[in-house]
Amino acid sequence: MQRQWDDSRSCRLPREDDKILSAENRVAGWYLLRPVARFLAGFLLASSLLLAGFLLRRGVNLTLTKLRGRAVDITPRAPRHEESAQMRSNTTEPAAAEGKRFSELTFERDSLARLLRECGDAPIFEHCDFSGEDLSRLDFRGARFTRCSFAQTILEHCDLSRSRWLACKGSAARLRYANASDARFCQSDLNNCDWTGAKLASATFTGVKLTGARFVDARTLGLVFHDSLLVGADLRGLSFRKQTLEGLNFSDADLSNCDFRDAVFEGGSLRNALLRNSRFDGADLRSVDLSGLRLTDVLQHLKGTIMSVDQAVALVGDCGVRVM
Repeated sequence: MQRQWDDSRSCRLPREDDKILSAENRVAGWYLLRPVARFLAGFLLASSLLLAGFLLRRGVNLTLTKLRGRAVDITPRAPRHEESAQMRSNTTEPAAAEGKRFSELTFERDSLARLLRECGDAPIFEHCDFSGEDLSRLDFRGARFTRCSFAQTILEHCDLSRSRWLACKGSAARLRYANASDARFCQSDLNNCDWTGAKLASATFTGVKLTGARFVDARTLGLVFHDSLLVGADLRGLSFRKQTLEGLNFSDADLSNCDFRDAVFEGGSLRNALLRNSRFDGADLRSVDLSGLRLTDVLQHLKGTIMSVDQAVALVGDCGVRVM
């Protein structure tokens, strides 16, 4: 009985000191784990930031989101000032979608008509030969021609609107009543072409040879010429009012009934031009060649123009008067 009692006394309850020691051990353990917890938290935060940066750099450029059944590119847009500059650069010459390309081919009417029906909009022709063919009433809307030949080609009643012509040769081509609205002709040889009755609204000729060309009854609202040869051209009734005429050679041209009011000539020539019933009120002629014109022409047709002293002296000198 005594032994049993002693054994039972050995199974005593925890003392107060033991409780305090256990609490201190737990606190010490927390302080030991605290740096590890901080390290893990910092590591997770840094990893999250790196992952987010990676996704922003890679994911935004490569991810495609489907919107209404179509893939939409969500590539980051350029800065606002770059967007504005790009919009300004595209204002004068908007980008056009390119069509099928044809190079170094010679076309006849039937094969070309079939090709135009099948190839869709804005075909591209490079170094192609259309010379001497009757291509009247064909649809060339938005077409691009580079170094092509149209010598003596018939293009009457064709739709050439929004077409682009670069370094082409079309001597004596017939474009009567063609629609060339908003077309661009650059560095091309179109001498002796017939544009009678053609629609040339907002068309532009830059560096084009148009010697002997005919523009009778053409619809020319917004038509612009730059650095072009119009020697001996028939330009009767055209309006150049308030335009800046850069490097235009009107020598021997028929300018009857043309409107040059308030126009500014920058270089160019009116040598021996026919000025019957033309109007030059307010036109600036100080840099244009007026040789070949007589004083009577000035008095009849060039009233109200702005001339240089040298030009006035030359005109008076043609009358046998010496200016000292």
